[in-house]
Amino acid sequence: MKFRCNLVSIVGVLLMAGCSMSPPIVEPKVSLVEQAPDISRYRQVPQQYWADLNHASSGTEIVHNNNVISVGQHYFSALGMSCRNLNVSKAASMSEQLVVCKDTNAAWYIVPQIIDRESQPVFAEQ
Repeated sequence: MKFRCNLVSIVGVLLMAGCSMSPPIVEPKVSLVEQAPDISRYRQVPQQYWADLNHASSGTEIVHNNNVISVGQHYFSALGMSCRNLNVSKAASMSEQLVVCKDTNAAWYIVPQIIDRESQPVFAEQ
Protein backbone atom coordinates (compact mmCIF):
# COMPACT_ATOMS: atom_id res chain seq x y z
CA MET A 1 0.00 0.00 0.00
CA LYS A 2 2.83 2.36 0.90
CA PHE A 3 4.54 1.46 -2.41
CA ARG A 4 1.38 2.38 -4.32
CA CYS A 5 1.10 5.70 -2.51
CA ASN A 6 4.75 6.53 -3.27
CA LEU A 7 4.31 5.52 -6.92
CA VAL A 8 1.23 7.71 -7.33
CA SER A 9 3.06 10.62 -5.68
CA ILE A 10 6.11 10.25 -7.93
CA VAL A 11 4.01 9.95 -11.09
CA GLY A 12 1.96 12.98 -10.02
CA VAL A 13 5.08 15.07 -9.43
CA LEU A 14 6.57 14.01 -12.78
CA LEU A 15 3.34 14.86 -14.62
CA MET A 16 3.15 18.29 -13.01
CA ALA A 17 6.82 18.96 -13.78
CA GLY A 18 6.41 17.84 -17.39
CA CYS A 19 3.30 19.93 -17.96
CA SER A 20 4.82 23.04 -16.42
CA MET A 21 7.89 23.10 -18.68
CA SER A 22 7.70 24.92 -21.98
CA PRO A 23 8.89 23.17 -25.14
CA PRO A 24 12.27 24.17 -26.56
CA ILE A 25 12.25 27.06 -29.02
CA VAL A 26 13.55 25.97 -32.40
CA GLU A 27 15.24 28.58 -34.58
CA PRO A 28 15.67 27.84 -38.30
CA LYS A 29 19.25 27.88 -39.51
CA VAL A 30 18.51 27.45 -43.22
CA SER A 31 16.00 29.49 -45.19
CA LEU A 32 13.66 27.29 -47.21
CA VAL A 33 13.05 29.99 -49.82
CA GLU A 34 16.09 32.02 -50.80
CA GLN A 35 14.36 34.43 -53.15
CA ALA A 36 11.08 35.01 -54.94
CA PRO A 37 10.43 32.22 -57.44
CA ASP A 38 11.04 32.96 -61.11
CA ILE A 39 7.82 32.11 -62.92
CA SER A 40 8.78 33.83 -66.16
CA ARG A 41 9.66 30.45 -67.68
CA TYR A 42 5.95 29.60 -67.82
CA ARG A 43 3.43 30.72 -70.45
CA GLN A 44 2.43 34.35 -69.97
CA VAL A 45 -1.22 35.40 -69.97
CA PRO A 46 -1.89 38.02 -72.70
CA GLN A 47 -1.51 41.52 -71.25
CA GLN A 48 -5.06 42.51 -72.23
CA TYR A 49 -6.38 40.22 -69.44
CA TRP A 50 -4.11 41.39 -66.63
CA ALA A 51 -6.54 44.07 -65.42
CA ASP A 52 -9.36 41.51 -65.35
CA LEU A 53 -7.25 39.12 -63.30
CA ASN A 54 -6.23 41.92 -60.92
CA HIS A 55 -9.70 43.32 -60.28
CA ALA A 56 -12.38 40.81 -61.31
CA SER A 57 -14.55 39.32 -58.61
CA SER A 58 -14.91 35.57 -58.29
CA GLY A 59 -17.22 34.16 -60.97
CA THR A 60 -16.47 36.84 -63.56
CA GLU A 61 -16.38 35.38 -67.06
CA ILE A 62 -13.88 36.34 -69.76
CA VAL A 63 -14.27 35.23 -73.39
CA HIS A 64 -11.08 34.34 -75.26
CA ASN A 65 -10.94 32.46 -78.61
CA ASN A 66 -14.47 31.00 -78.18
CA ASN A 67 -13.55 29.79 -74.69
CA VAL A 68 -15.32 31.05 -71.58
CA ILE A 69 -12.92 31.58 -68.68
CA SER A 70 -14.46 31.79 -65.22
CA VAL A 71 -12.22 33.62 -62.76
CA GLY A 72 -11.93 31.99 -59.32
CA GLN A 73 -11.04 33.31 -55.90
CA HIS A 74 -7.91 35.35 -55.34
CA TYR A 75 -5.41 33.77 -52.93
CA PHE A 76 -1.75 33.88 -51.98
CA SER A 77 0.39 30.84 -52.71
CA ALA A 78 2.74 29.33 -50.14
CA LEU A 79 5.55 31.27 -51.86
CA GLY A 80 3.69 34.56 -51.37
CA MET A 81 2.57 35.04 -54.97
CA SER A 82 -0.86 36.41 -55.83
CA CYS A 83 -2.76 33.63 -57.64
CA ARG A 84 -6.20 32.77 -59.02
CA ASN A 85 -7.89 29.60 -60.20
CA LEU A 86 -9.42 29.66 -63.68
CA ASN A 87 -12.03 27.31 -65.11
CA VAL A 88 -11.81 27.29 -68.91
CA SER A 89 -14.95 25.99 -70.64
CA LYS A 90 -14.10 24.93 -74.17
CA ALA A 91 -16.49 24.78 -77.12
CA ALA A 92 -16.87 20.97 -77.03
CA SER A 93 -18.41 21.09 -73.52
CA MET A 94 -15.05 20.25 -71.96
CA SER A 95 -13.49 22.24 -69.16
CA GLU A 96 -9.97 22.66 -67.85
CA GLN A 97 -8.72 23.96 -64.50
CA LEU A 98 -5.76 26.36 -64.60
CA VAL A 99 -3.83 28.33 -62.02
CA VAL A 100 -2.41 31.75 -62.84
CA CYS A 101 -0.01 33.68 -60.62
CA LYS A 102 1.32 37.23 -60.76
CA ASP A 103 5.05 37.88 -60.64
CA THR A 104 6.77 40.92 -59.14
CA ASN A 105 6.46 42.82 -62.45
CA ALA A 106 2.62 42.47 -62.39
CA ALA A 107 2.63 39.98 -65.29
CA TRP A 108 0.37 36.93 -64.97
CA TYR A 109 1.62 33.43 -65.83
CA ILE A 110 -0.07 30.04 -66.15
CA VAL A 111 1.69 27.90 -63.57
CA PRO A 112 1.49 24.15 -62.97
CA GLN A 113 -0.96 22.91 -60.38
CA ILE A 114 0.56 21.16 -57.42
CA ILE A 115 -2.51 19.01 -56.81
CA ASP A 116 -3.93 16.96 -59.66
CA ARG A 117 -7.70 17.30 -59.23
CA GLU A 118 -8.37 14.26 -61.42
CA SER A 119 -6.34 11.84 -59.33
CA GLN A 120 -8.06 9.58 -56.85
CA PRO A 121 -7.54 10.38 -53.16
CA VAL A 122 -5.03 8.19 -51.36
CA PHE A 123 -7.60 6.83 -48.91
CA ALA A 124 -10.49 6.44 -51.35
CA GLU A 125 -12.67 3.39 -50.97
CA GLN A 126 -12.13 0.86 -53.72
